[in-house]
Amino acid sequence: MLRDYPRMFGLLKSNRIEAFLPVFQYVEQPTSKTLGFESDFFPPCSPTSPGFAAVRQYGIKLVVAADVIYPRGQAMPPLDIDPLKTIIGCAGRENIYGVLSYDEPVHQGVSESDVQRVYQRVKAVDGTVPVLMVQAPMIADQPKFATAAGRNTYLQAVKIYSQYADIVGFDVYPVPREIAKVTSPDDKGAVVDHPATIAGYMAWLKRTLPGKRLMIVLQGFSYADEFDHGFLTRTFDAATIRAMAGPTAAQMTDMTRIAITGGADTVFWWGPSFVGTVSDPSWSAMTTAITTLKTKP
Repeated sequence: MLRDYPRMFGLLKSNRIEAFLPVFQYVEQPTSKTLGFESDFFPPCSPTSPGFAAVRQYGIKLVVAADVIYPRGQAMPPLDIDPLKTIIGCAGRENIYGVLSYDEPVHQGVSESDVQRVYQRVKAVDGTVPVLMVQAPMIADQPKFATAAGRNTYLQAVKIYSQYADIVGFDVYPVPREIAKVTSPDDKGAVVDHPATIAGYMAWLKRTLPGKRLMIVLQGFSYADEFDHGFLTRTFDAATIRAMAGPTAAQMTDMTRIAITGGADTVFWWGPSFVGTVSDPSWSAMTTAITTLKTKP
């Protein structure tokens, strides 16, 4: 499967998945690790390179990460050699879903001016390319979310930052409840089950950002998948690792249905794998959810 892009994108398309964020990370803890294939989808590139050829062959749309093409702390490149312009030339405009602004910008301390400059640059390159913005959920046991004032401050910043995006939403990974500890805007800091969590974020987005397209990034992994296997087994006992199980097909179907009913026209999943890793069940659960709902997230 490694770098077999026709097989990979063919599998996405056959499962009615229409967009792909070129991230090949497979471990987050204790240090982030990636296969490094991201470079196949960024400049320098050619329309005939295997990745871009497969993109066009299967009609998969790319989500381009601003973290890669417009690194924070660096000046914007000259417009005539802008990397987004180059990627559009390699993929074709019809195969660009949008540009993902800096990841979880409020939570990560990205300045408002930084997200603004990304939005303005994307529109200068091509005004038809949507900018997506994904914000972090509120975790109940984090001090900044322990009070109503803290939660309100965070959500107000999310609202302000959202003016610099066309499609806005949260990444919400609520399974299992006891480990995820996610609270939603209407839950007053309480940890609730996954249906209420997804519904809470969608309701807040719908009433707070009525002029925006809405999105959600759902959980396609178990929390055990975040860890290097050796680190995982040294750090946690077998019972704890079993307790980290990711969403079942039924749970994933519920979350997807609730998000779409709540107004999401864009649904992404973070983390599902089909290459024989721990998260294979998440890939199966995700594709089951899509088939069950007969929709095209």
